Amino acid sequence: MTVDYIIVGQGLAGSWLCHHLLAAGKEVLVADKYNPFSASRVSSGVVNPITGRNLVKTWLFDELLAFAMPAYRQMEQLLNLPLWEERNFVWLLQSEHDLNKFTARTENPAYAQHILATQRGEWRTGFRSLTGYAQVGGYYLNSPAFIDAYRQYLLSQNRLVEDWVNADELILLPDAVQWKGITAQKIIFCNGYHAAAHPFFSHLPFAPNKGEALIIQSDYLAGLEKYMVKGGNFLVPKGNNQFWVGSQYLFQNLTQEPTPAIRAQMEATLSKMLTAPYTVVNQIAGIRPSTQQRRPLVGLHPQRPQIGLLNGLGTKGTLMSAYFAHKFVQHLLHNQPLPPEVCW
Repeated sequence: MTVDYIIVGQGLAGSWLCHHLLAAGKEVLVADKYNPFSASRVSSGVVNPITGRNLVKTWLFDELLAFAMPAYRQMEQLLNLPLWEERNFVWLLQSEHDLNKFTARTENPAYAQHILATQRGEWRTGFRSLTGYAQVGGYYLNSPAFIDAYRQYLLSQNRLVEDWVNADELILLPDAVQWKGITAQKIIFCNGYHAAAHPFFSHLPFAPNKGEALIIQSDYLAGLEKYMVKGGNFLVPKGNNQFWVGSQYLFQNLTQEPTPAIRAQMEATLSKMLTAPYTVVNQIAGIRPSTQQRRPLVGLHPQRPQIGLLNGLGTKGTLMSAYFAHKFVQHLLHNQPLPPEVCW
């Protein structure tokens, strides 16, 4: 069997890279072993223009969003499935300092377009906000639905094999690569944190970290479908009065097993955020493929150009994946330069 590209991994990065290559008329095979706790499946799916304690605008946000929005709309048409929607963030502000920071940001046009309102007082029954709240424009992707639907699309076209790709299985030819009898011009690794252990990429500045989240149920929080709440934890509606609550950044014990201590921490934070009762339905964990610079890693191996990498999207995969997959395809097919911040 001969293809143009083998893609390793079918998370957000691998799915979008495959989609763009297929749109360009290339023959693609995706190799991916199903993992219900992959980073793309357990992520919140939120797109937040303003992040961190210092209320910093997300890197390249406007450019990334301008590409992501029509890309996800096109994907919805391809898969015949609603995936992407606008949802405002509500930041629960616990001090005058927090309220003043948001108010100051509204004086900057780059931020003012995203900060919809700041207000003193309680936002709504069921939540604690000692000083006030701010509303920020945001977006939500049903990431598990996207990944699973695109997987079925690939399977229906015989473009996906359920398998791992191990380094010792690769045969590098002068202008191609072979894996289990399949020959490709190039093999591109989009396999998340697993790439950090690959001998071709072990020198790169990966900084994988573990995130854990709770799935809670609360009928007292009904009516929040169009909001996402930030107040120590993120609270993201998932339907049927269930909510994703997270997340943590853990740099040790990098397994996909949830830990009781983290559950206790998140419930303690929830008690400061909510007055409404709730029930914990599930606890999930995944490992993010982050980097030390918090920038993706995109490009071909400098000594082995048959091997490529699209990885390190961290917590911004929902926003970045379509854009940087497209940039990579333009580089592969038309030799267009990649943004210097992501080259390795």
